[in-house]
Amino acid sequence: MFCSDRWNKNTVEMIVCAEHSCPAEDDFFWTYNGKANGKQKWTSLYQTCYRGNQSPIAIRTSRIETNVVMKRIKYTNYNFPLTKATIENTGYTVQITPRDKVDRWIQVKGTLYFLELVHFHWGSKKTAGSEHVIDGKRYDMEAQFLHRDDRGEIAIVSVLFERTQSVYNEGFHALYEILSQIHFRDYKTQLRSDLNLEVLIPHESTSFYHYEGSLTIPGCDAGVQWFILKNINYIQSRHDKYNRSTNFSGYTL
Repeated sequence: MFCSDRWNKNTVEMIVCAEHSCPAEDDFFWTYNGKANGKQKWTSLYQTCYRGNQSPIAIRTSRIETNVVMKRIKYTNYNFPLTKATIENTGYTVQITPRDKVDRWIQVKGTLYFLELVHFHWGSKKTAGSEHVIDGKRYDMEAQFLHRDDRGEIAIVSVLFERTQSVYNEGFHALYEILSQIHFRDYKTQLRSDLNLEVLIPHESTSFYHYEGSLTIPGCDAGVQWFILKNINYIQSRHDKYNRSTNFSGYTL
């Protein structure tokens, strides 16, 4: 998926715990790599994508400021496995929409943000594909947990993944068995076995980078609070290939 190395003008904060949008005429009016509507054309097709403070960004840890006020993210009900969900190939990503009527939320500085969906970004073939870049390093995959508060404000928790031969992440097991059912754009299916969202988040998730940016796709809505976990997670190489075999926007990832 498209990843930008532009530096967001906002200050990026490393948090260490003490322990508007113009609607597209067509759902596929924009693409990541098209000549007429690819990422290079987004700013002309969507006025909101031309604004400053766009996401994703390249984070330079030498330029961050430590914030001791925003101490931590508190996760609630993430320990309850997801029992019902729609898994969809949107044409740009694989998206998980919970349907089990369990409220899962994060709390940041007293504000509750409720989980709406989870989606993933990876590269084509064997290339790294995270949207965010840390000190010049692009990771193999990025999982984004999109939350919204009662005012409609968005907060996204981002988890970066590295490919490995040895570490098995059970959180992906429920996804592997159904990816073949949504191989093409607009295909969707239902979750067949429980999905433990908690194991997709690193055990040590108390340190993160925070900045205010935007959605990473048109219309690039602003005012999104991004929380990119400093500690990464892992995905087995043999499982990663299932992700990359899923088709988006007419080409295979």
